Amino acid sequence: MYIAHKNDKNEIQTVEDHSINTAILAKEFAIDSLKNIVYSIGLLHDIGKYQPSFQFRIKGDNSIKIPHALCGAKEVDSIFNKNLTSILMQYCISGHHTGIQNFGSTADTYQENTLCGTLRRETEDYSVYRTELEVNTICEIDEIGNLLKETATEENTSQKLAEKFAFLTRYAFSCLTDADSIDTQKFCEGGYESLISNFENCLDKLNQRFKTFTAVTPLQKTRQVLQNQAYQKIDETGKIFLMNMPTGERVIIVIGAINALISRISGTLNKYISCIA
Repeated sequence: MYIAHKNDKNEIQTVEDHSINTAILAKEFAIDSLKNIVYSIGLLHDIGKYQPSFQFRIKGDNSIKIPHALCGAKEVDSIFNKNLTSILMQYCISGHHTGIQNFGSTADTYQENTLCGTLRRETEDYSVYRTELEVNTICEIDEIGNLLKETATEENTSQKLAEKFAFLTRYAFSCLTDADSIDTQKFCEGGYESLISNFENCLDKLNQRFKTFTAVTPLQKTRQVLQNQAYQKIDETGKIFLMNMPTGERVIIVIGAINALISRISGTLNKYISCIA
């Protein structure tokens, strides 16, 4: 038995159970075109916990320090063709505790804190995971590459395509990290409480805050235009909202307003990934 977590009652959650739970939950969060991808990401994200040193550590030897997120990212190279889909998976798995890394370059050494550098680092043997988890080789076809091609137009520059890829990466990353934390909390704390709030009150507070804003500088005026666009499109059906706008307080507030308004209309707050800044 390979342990992923132990709670205060000294109960054990296995790596197999946690990986499958995370994969299922991440798949539920995802849009249809990403469901298979995030399911595989969920299965692979913690296979580093099959390393012998991790098992020694979780059984009580706190002197051992052993990273585990790298293993799943390295395994992607062993299972899948190298393409945009596999790179997206590696971004998500490698960064699921520390955040998405910069890609870096293939010349990076293991000392570089980039995705390419991280993938050069050594790990212990974790191959025993294959006896417990079955990962479908969904990346024989580059699903992310095909998705970008389907949405490509003559106006798409390399920069725009890169932004779309970055957006999809952040979306999949959110599905994974939310699913991971929810399943962990359910086991360790005996349950999970989803976000509960009065969104009409939230909207009123946001509107009061908006009234204090003034648009004087060109940047502020640009933000105000984007804010108005967000309100104008709020009734349109959609699961993903992509906004390109400057970072700052209004980015956060506008995103909150969007979610509050959607919740007010639909009655439920669905999962929305909303901004590439």
